Amino acid sequence: MLKENIPLDEKIIAEISSYTEEFSRNFLAQFPSYIKKILSSTINIASVLLNVVLGIVISVYILFDKEIIAKRSKKIVYALLSKKLANNLIQFCKEANYTFEKFFVGKIIDSTIIGIIFFVGAKLLKAPFAMLLSIIIGVTNMIPFFGPFIGAIPVIFITLMFDITNPLKAVWMAIFILLLQQFDGNILGPKILGDSIGIKPVGIIFSIIVGGAIFGPAGMFFGVPIFAVIFSVFNRFIDKKYSRKYGVD
Repeated sequence: MLKENIPLDEKIIAEISSYTEEFSRNFLAQFPSYIKKILSSTINIASVLLNVVLGIVISVYILFDKEIIAKRSKKIVYALLSKKLANNLIQFCKEANYTFEKFFVGKIIDSTIIGIIFFVGAKLLKAPFAMLLSIIIGVTNMIPFFGPFIGAIPVIFITLMFDITNPLKAVWMAIFILLLQQFDGNILGPKILGDSIGIKPVGIIFSIIVGGAIFGPAGMFFGVPIFAVIFSVFNRFIDKKYSRKYGVD
């Protein structure tokens, strides 16, 4: 085809033919590994989706029968453990349930409001994919302190890539996210969450860092309420030991 349609030198045609043959050999040699990687990725994605669907289905069935499960579990605990240990375990479960519920319900409401505000701002700034960027900001906002900054990176990158002729828009987006984070951290977040988790900012930062280091993104999501429960139990234990030792509260 090259000889017939393009007036090229014989040496150039020979080099192109040699390169094409070498590329074809390498591609055919690597083709099985490419297929293996594609199949492996497809299986992993299907496995994750299956786990998500199963998790939702099982959660629905548990919610339907939660009263029966709770009563039966309580009976099992009291049957197998001493009354004092059973009471402590039941109290611990109640505190954990309360902390997790308050934290996640509050963060979901807070993140939804932040996502909506960001969507309106992104529309006003004429940012590309405003809905997608709002979802990214809303989801990452579930992570206290670091969430808005984690979400800002892909948002600014997408804005810059799809509107590269106007880099100033990405700067305005960064400023808008910073102002939104300040509004959330100082006004909206405290109004919605209040003191529901019962730990100070340094404890929240510590729990996010440790949880993220051990369990990755899931640890950053769940680290704060888990640490809050552990901190509450530890404080109660110390207060009891102190009271018994010195006879004062």
